[in-house]
Amino acid sequence: MRFKATWSRKFDRSDTVRGDFHRLDGTSVRVPFLCDPGMQYATSFNDHGFKVLQSFNKMAGRDGKLDPKAPLFSMLVFLPHRRDGLRDLLRLAVTEPDFVMRCAPRREQMVAPCRLPKFRFSFRFDATDALRGLGLAAPFDPLAADLSGAVSNMPMEGLYVSAVEQMCAVEVDEEGTTAVASFYTHTSPTYSPCMRPPPPPMSFVANHPFLFAIVEYGKGEALFLGHVVDPSS
Repeated sequence: MRFKATWSRKFDRSDTVRGDFHRLDGTSVRVPFLCDPGMQYATSFNDHGFKVLQSFNKMAGRDGKLDPKAPLFSMLVFLPHRRDGLRDLLRLAVTEPDFVMRCAPRREQMVAPCRLPKFRFSFRFDATDALRGLGLAAPFDPLAADLSGAVSNMPMEGLYVSAVEQMCAVEVDEEGTTAVASFYTHTSPTYSPCMRPPPPPMSFVANHPFLFAIVEYGKGEALFLGHVVDPSS
């Protein structure tokens, strides 16, 4: 699967600035930050020690033209209050049902400053052992595999799965988000209205490790989930 989307409100390249990003080992690195102070979809979960910023993508069809019927995608950035808070945030993400969509900001508020580092990364791992551990063993066994329904001409020596790899690559810059992956999981949360009074202005400076998600907002499906610990590498 490949995902490429343009921000509904692009970051101005002339506003991009270089600043320090603080890594988990205590060192810092200079990286470019996207800047866009103003009204943003954002909220802070002070009791849990993190805040969330959501940037929407243009609703476009396969031809790249605006289409109000196209799926609505967005990227959510989960920033822990503490520089070393990523581990606790990851624990919430994997243990709390529908964590990503339940934390999605429901309304705009003033965010200043608002800074997000440009980043690009890729990740690949062999999923063979994980699938076997889940009980999917027969396709990997040359004697037990039956993949006759997957091909039109079965070779004489038979056919089996030797390995399964997952690959993910994500790039975020002023124009938008590009991502590719081999598969994804989804959830279907229910939404509850937010009746709290308007929040005060907040800052959002992602200058230390954070979690991010790319979602299809209308269906509540999380397509990608990852974290950034060093945007320079």
